Amino acid sequence: MQIAFLNSTKNQVKQREADIELRGERSNLRREHTRTIDELKRALEEVSIQESGARAQVENLVRQQATFDIESKTSADRIHALKEEIERQRRRIQVLQQESADKEVKLVQLNKQHQRDKEDLEGMNTALDSKQMELELLKRNLGVRGTAAAEICADPCTCVNLADADG
Repeated sequence: MQIAFLNSTKNQVKQREADIELRGERSNLRREHTRTIDELKRALEEVSIQESGARAQVENLVRQQATFDIESKTSADRIHALKEEIERQRRRIQVLQQESADKEVKLVQLNKQHQRDKEDLEGMNTALDSKQMELELLKRNLGVRGTAAAEICADPCTCVNLADADG
C-alpha cells in the first residue's frame, strides 16, 4: 500500500508539476497574446493614421485636380479668345497696310501732279514775264505811260494796230 500511496503521490506531484508548467505556459501564452494584441492595436492605429493621412492627401489631390481643371479650362478659353483677337488684328493690319499702300500710291501721284503743276506755273510765269516785257516794249515804242492795258486800248484803232504789230 505504501507503494501505491507513493505512486499515487508521485502521480499527484507529476500532475501538479504538469499543472504548474501548464499554468506557466498559459501565463506565457496570455502575456504573448496580450503583447500580440497590443502590437496589433498599435499597428491598427498606425494604419488608421496612415489611412487618414492618405485620405487627406487624396482629398487634397482631388481639390488640386479640380482647381487645375478649372484653371486649364479658363486658360484654354483665354488662349482661344486671344487667338481670335490676334486673327482680327492680323486682318485689321492687312486692311491698314492696304490702305497705307493705296495712300502711298496716291501721295506719289499727288507729288507728281504737284511737280507738273509747279513746272506749269514756272512756264506760265515765264510766259507772263515775256508778255509783260513785250507789253513794256510796246509801250515804249508807242510812247504810252502807265501800266494799265485799258489806257492802250482806249482807242479801238490803236488796239487793232497793236494786234497787227503783235502779229
